[in-house]
Amino acid sequence: MKLTDKRLWWFEGIMLICGILSSYLYALNFGICISQIPSIVVFYTLSCLLGSIIAWKVYKNNGVWKLLCYVFLFSTIIYCTIDMILRVVYPNPYGNLFMLFANGLFYWCLCSIFPIIILVFGAKRILRL
Repeated sequence: MKLTDKRLWWFEGIMLICGILSSYLYALNFGICISQIPSIVVFYTLSCLLGSIIAWKVYKNNGVWKLLCYVFLFSTIIYCTIDMILRVVYPNPYGNLFMLFANGLFYWCLCSIFPIIILVFGAKRILRL
């Protein structure tokens, strides 16, 4: 679909809520420090927003499950890319890079799949995609 469609911005607003919801779900489940919450919110929200723009461009009105898979796939790819860049720029001297990356990816999948499912189904119903 086109990037100039008005429904894109409504969809992006819903994905903004999805990123914020995923980050706070992560904070509640895994007990992170209060000072880390703003960076986690930015990190998760940016992943959801960029992934949903790519998914919107690729999606061809074929079904809600296809849109859902595209959003989750592209958001996960964006998350992994940003995570690897941050781990190279700010290395952790105490941990194995692969294990830290695998744990972060596992936490991302746990905390983002349900908000993405719920909000993409809601967007599909509200926006009539």
